Formats: sequence, structure tokens, C-alpha cells
Amino acid sequence: MKNLLFSLMAIALFSFNANANEIKENTIAKIDKIENSSNSEDLTTPRPRLTIEVDFGRRSRGCTGFGVCSVVITLELNFFLATTNERGNLVLEANARGLEAVRSHFGSNTITVEEDYKLSADVTKQLGLPSDYTIRAGRYTLAADGNGNYVTTM
Repeated sequence: MKNLLFSLMAIALFSFNANANEIKENTIAKIDKIENSSNSEDLTTPRPRLTIEVDFGRRSRGCTGFGVCSVVITLELNFFLATTNERGNLVLEANARGLEAVRSHFGSNTITVEEDYKLSADVTKQLGLPSDYTIRAGRYTLAADGNGNYVTTM
């Protein structure tokens, strides 16, 4: 039983190493593409974000001792990009999949905000917006920007 467990752990660890090398190579290629590109980042292809969380320890001992207690892998795909324009307004960009998500929820290219929504301090800080920035109630239509993306100012 021990041999089987150690064999499975070894296979898992080696496969994570191979995946990590692939991720590293893809990340380097993506960063190089962004740095060498004069245009804004292309949103037509989703940008995956892979997070691997490993808890060390023995499961049989409440995750104490030596070993691997658990491995959790989270994959996120980004279909929207939030930026600001020169006037200090929030700009929401969506790729084709993001537009599909908006259409399936709202039935059109228009996002309807029924009541004012004040952004949190963390969000406004990360975007460089005033701390009291509020998305006003209204209808925000995503329009094609000519680069395969869809944009609205909120």
C-alpha cells in the first residue's frame, strides 16, 4: 500500500513539474508577445490563470508531518478587462466569449445596471480611480472596437 501511495505521489509531482515547465514556457512567450506589441493586449483569446495550492503534511495526521496533504488546482479564464480612460472613467472591454456571456444574461450587447454601484476601495485603487467611483444606473452597450473586442465606458 505504501509503495502504491508513493508511486502515485511521484507521478503527480512529476506531472506537475511538466505542467509547470509548459506554463513557464507559455508565460515567457506571452510576456515577450506583450512587450514586443505596440497595440493593447488581444482579448480574443482567453488568458488562463492557473493556481496550484499544495498543503504539505500527512492527511492521516491532520496535515502535519512530512508528505502531501492536498493539492488544489484552480483555472480562471478572463473574458473581460477593466481599464480607465484619460478622463478617469471605467472602461470595460470584452472578448468574444465575454460578449457571449453578456448576451446570454442580458439578451443583447447592452449591460443594464439597475442601481448605482460603488466600487470597493481595493478595486478603485488597482484601477487608479477616485476612491468614491460609482457605476451609475443605466444601460451600457458593448460596441466593437475594430480589433475583435467590445468596449463600453461605465
